[in-house]
Amino acid sequence: MIYTLRVTTGQEKILSEILMKKSKAEKLDIYSVVHLENVKGYIFVETTDENTLVKLIQKVKHVKGFLKTHIEVSEIEKLIAISKQPPVALQIGDMIEMTSG
Repeated sequence: MIYTLRVTTGQEKILSEILMKKSKAEKLDIYSVVHLENVKGYIFVETTDENTLVKLIQKVKHVKGFLKTHIEVSEIEKLIAISKQPPVALQIGDMIEMTSG
C-alpha cells in the first residue's frame, strides 16, 4: 500500500533520504520512498501496513503526519507523467545558459 506523508515544504528530498536510511537501519518493511518535484509538501511511502509507517516516521523532524487512506499506483503514475518534461533539441551553434549543476 502507498501512503502519503505530509512534510515541511522544501524538505521532501532530504526527508526521503532520511526515511530510507532509517528503514534500512531498523529493517522495516518499506519498499519505496518517493518524492515528486511537482508535488510540494508530500512524500509517498510504499509499505506493508500502517503500523510500519508509524514506526518509520516517529521522532523524525519535519514530518507532520500522514493521510489515513492509502492511494493506488495508478494515481502516482498520473503524477509522474505530469512531471516529465519534453526533451530539449539542441543544434550546433545554439547558445545555452547553465543555471545549476
